Amino acid sequence: MKKRGQSDFSKGVCNGLPVALGYIPLAFSFGTIAISGGYNFIVPTIMSMLSFTGAGQMAGIQMMIQAASLVSIFLVNLVINARYLVMSLSMNNRITEKMSFGKRMFIAFGMTDENFSVASLYHGRLSFGFFAGLMLTSYTGWVLGTLVGAVLMQIMPPIIQEALSITIYAMFCGLLLPSVKKDKAVAIIAVISVAISCMFWFIPVLTTLPSGINIIVPTVIAAAVGAWLFPIKNDHDETKEANNE
Repeated sequence: MKKRGQSDFSKGVCNGLPVALGYIPLAFSFGTIAISGGYNFIVPTIMSMLSFTGAGQMAGIQMMIQAASLVSIFLVNLVINARYLVMSLSMNNRITEKMSFGKRMFIAFGMTDENFSVASLYHGRLSFGFFAGLMLTSYTGWVLGTLVGAVLMQIMPPIIQEALSITIYAMFCGLLLPSVKKDKAVAIIAVISVAISCMFWFIPVLTTLPSGINIIVPTVIAAAVGAWLFPIKNDHDETKEANNE
């Protein structure tokens, strides 16, 4: 049993290495944004250690820089990270053994989009050793990337700091464009979200609302419209359509 656990852990580490390498430049960007907003390297590093949610941290640090209220920051992260609840529940059915509450909490903490995708590629049940190897490796890449980005940002000349402060926009474009090219639904939802966000910048009444509302409202509305226009079909619906054809 011990050898099997070690083997599963090693397998998790091997699968986590590509994820960790992919996290490093994103975490680097997060660290640079925090420093450009006036924080020292300790703040973004601790955030990455305690949070481990890229989109939530990016939104959170931007709102902190804008001096948004704690309630707004909480609501934005609640909306952004709600998907992790579904992912964790899904992975709960893939566990091979009875686990303690602490182990299940560890898996829930490390359940990112990428880790979920990697674990989903395996059929059948997975051990805690596999999850531990996968999540510890990717987590290390995220934290180290944040630390390196924040430290380097502090010692760079001001002109380079200002140039790097736009990396978040380049990062989101890099993440969004491939999905937009592949799926028309993603493109439509993105356009809806952008249109609603622009309203909060150009309509006088909306510009006076508290910071963070301009993130929560477009996210919720665009997601709701997307779910209405492009519902995910289950196996029963697909079988029914095939029979009709």
